[in-house]
Amino acid sequence: MDINKETLKNKEMRDMLMLDKYHYSFVWLVQDLDDYSYIADDDMVDRIINNNRCGDKINAIMTSGKDNSLLLKNEKILKKIFELDLQVYLTSLNYKASVYVMDYMLKNGLEANFRNFNLEVKYKLLCNENIKEELLKSKNLKYILRGLNQKCFDILIKEERCKNIILNSNISYIDDFMFANIAFPLEVCSDYRFKSIFLDIYDISKYRKEIDKLDNELQTKIEEASNKNQNLEDAKNQIQKANKLIGLSEVTGPGVTITLTDSKIDASSVIDASSLIVHNLDIYYIINELKNAGAEAISVNDQRVVPTTSIECGGNIITINGQKIGSPFTIKAIGLPENLANLNRAGGYLSYMKKASIGVELKKSNNIIIPKYTGIINYKYAKSIEEK
Repeated sequence: MDINKETLKNKEMRDMLMLDKYHYSFVWLVQDLDDYSYIADDDMVDRIINNNRCGDKINAIMTSGKDNSLLLKNEKILKKIFELDLQVYLTSLNYKASVYVMDYMLKNGLEANFRNFNLEVKYKLLCNENIKEELLKSKNLKYILRGLNQKCFDILIKEERCKNIILNSNISYIDDFMFANIAFPLEVCSDYRFKSIFLDIYDISKYRKEIDKLDNELQTKIEEASNKNQNLEDAKNQIQKANKLIGLSEVTGPGVTITLTDSKIDASSVIDASSLIVHNLDIYYIINELKNAGAEAISVNDQRVVPTTSIECGGNIITINGQKIGSPFTIKAIGLPENLANLNRAGGYLSYMKKASIGVELKKSNNIIIPKYTGIINYKYAKSIEEK
């Protein structure tokens, strides 16, 4: 159906466009119409929102690729967008129309839908100081932050409230940024609260439970083998498996070697000289990233990491398993090299250390040797059921 723009003001034409059989004529119209003033008056808006295919018509308007801001500044249309769950189509809007939608969202507590705008529009909206100021007050700011790309994230992370959201979050929240390759600024990464987030997941309780379970199975197998003089080989294999798990056997296999070296920058040239050296928290975090990447065995300067391993810091000297070690720190891990090498990704912790001028080198190898733990694993509080 060919439509003359001037006829769009006629009641008969408008009635016709609202009929089901002419629905796609309406769709083609809004896709071709360069001037939405012909259909943005109150009469046409009322016809659209009261039509039995209201959602489809508003969808067509939102995805038309035209300047539809005259319609999208109308609160009746805006209300219908959110009543009918059409916010997914916000990604099709230009900046001009998005400003009207954003104002409506802020007034009605719907700003979590900011994530639905396209990347270019998000950036422009965040560059609008009035909109940014209102977003920073939002109770949904934590949710909004997680849906940004690097360019948009860099705008908001400069704000104190956004920094505090990150610094007072947990590892699950931070992981979302890591997987999206979002890089945090150095001032955030160097904050003790940021590093302490990763200390929280250095929880050996799961590891201990697994060892206790295996230990119970071993005891049963050994008793059976002793009593019946069979299955001895299986019991030995289980013992070897347990020793590998808890670090009592030397192990070899493919993996990576990470070497960390204190910065060579003159300490007198910086405000915080402690930022130039490797700390125990840095090593804790790298160990956790390696575990998350599937590392089966880890050592630091040939000190095997076991469930009871403690890593303490005193100046530029770190104590691990009671042994004092200094820069360079060599961390070895056995596992799938491709997965372990992902620690070197942009936005990962190693990249932050590089930005802080810490020397970082990661090498893959098919033959990593990790020595056994030579100390005594002594659980102070955890006891088997029989000991109670």
